[in-house]
Amino acid sequence: MIVNVSLGFLLLLILLTAAGRMNRSMEIKSNLSSITEEAVERMGSSRRYGSRQMAEAEVIGQLTERVDAMADITVEMEKTDEEKGILAMKVTESWKHPNGKTGKVQDSRIVILNQLEVPEIKEVTVKFYASKEAMEMDGKCYKCCCLFEGDTVSSPVPPVKQGAVFDGWRDSSDYMADFSVPVQQDIVYYAAWR
Repeated sequence: MIVNVSLGFLLLLILLTAAGRMNRSMEIKSNLSSITEEAVERMGSSRRYGSRQMAEAEVIGQLTERVDAMADITVEMEKTDEEKGILAMKVTESWKHPNGKTGKVQDSRIVILNQLEVPEIKEVTVKFYASKEAMEMDGKCYKCCCLFEGDTVSSPVPPVKQGAVFDGWRDSSDYMADFSVPVQQDIVYYAAWR
């Protein structure tokens, strides 16, 4: 009787382990394709992923959001050919089974980038000067930011001027700065005082 119960319990553990592995495998495989394509689309449209490590981090972040599990996820970029527009990656998920053993599931994907749809995004420079005079004389820059066209810039910490009160940032046409508007070209601001 004890042997039968033990064998039944052992068989149940084996079945649960196999079912868990299959569920994990299906979860990874069903999410990997869409996650890979989204990450590649983001990489192509924003050009912010200057390295394979950044692309790997993006895919890992998206996978951990979608895969509801306490697991270690590893993404390996197997081949990247920017000239031909090919990206191949392998995702491995490792976790602990209830019996204490480590389970592992892998899936691979190859993505072909449509290079015709990748827009060229240029960098723009935003300069802040401590006064209008410094801006007009191309004097010392208070703060300089390099960002991508279409990004927004935050207002820097206002400078301090003895005997004057900071009255906001203005552009070269003397309009108040609106930092909620995306930057489309190089722009210069100066600190206004009263």
